[in-house]
Amino acid sequence: MYLSVKNDNNFEVPQLEGVPTKFSQPGMLEESLPDLGFSQYNGFWEKQFLSESFQLNVRIRNIGYLYAIMFDSRGANKRTMVEPDEFGLLLDITAVEVLYLIFKWCHKSLPSNGFDDLQIGRLYSDQLKSIQRSIPCPPSIIVERDILRFYINKLKKEISSKNEGIIYVTIEREVLNIRFNNKLFHLNVICSNGMDSFTIEIPTSEILQHFPKRLEGASTALTLTSEGLMGMKAKWNGPSLHELELPRKYYEYLQNRITRRAIPY
Repeated sequence: MYLSVKNDNNFEVPQLEGVPTKFSQPGMLEESLPDLGFSQYNGFWEKQFLSESFQLNVRIRNIGYLYAIMFDSRGANKRTMVEPDEFGLLLDITAVEVLYLIFKWCHKSLPSNGFDDLQIGRLYSDQLKSIQRSIPCPPSIIVERDILRFYINKLKKEISSKNEGIIYVTIEREVLNIRFNNKLFHLNVICSNGMDSFTIEIPTSEILQHFPKRLEGASTALTLTSEGLMGMKAKWNGPSLHELELPRKYYEYLQNRITRRAIPY
């Protein structure tokens, strides 16, 4: 759904069913705007959106390093005014993303818009929500902070700073097991997600140097990511963490594309 065949992080803007392909292609905005009813005048792409209660004027202009998009709206009776808005967008913004931003702006700023020609923006909004819902929770457990701290301090006393070793962490039947050499510590788990029956390996130097000095709250979450566990380098024999994180990274990529940019004057 969200990966190209080139490499793992070469994400693409999703193609909407029934929508022309070029509307989702970076670099094709100005080729797409005429098909969406925009007209070019004095360096601006302009379109007027009409509903029973509001009139919205949208203007888009390439300012060299960004696209500037401007919103100006008023009620059909011309007595109701909405504060104008303006912000910058990436030069490789796509048509579906622009329509989504117009749809989102209307939904937020106009009490009742009813613009029929923003259906593509609504479809893209639904697509973003679907991608967000697909993001899995990372493997994690929650344990009591003070008990965890107590056993980590006991563990540190067993570790020699001269010789690197491996600490093995497993979860079985809601019990966290920490093993180093012939020492084994057991902690009851408050909550566990996706870490049962797998083994996590942590170098002893990581425990000594990078285990957090402060733990907030009565309970502590130990979340495993591709970058490690609680700031410590670690590996495990479970599913690929990189693959588990792809939906989140993809969603963040799409959100970054539509982030408002400041326009310096």
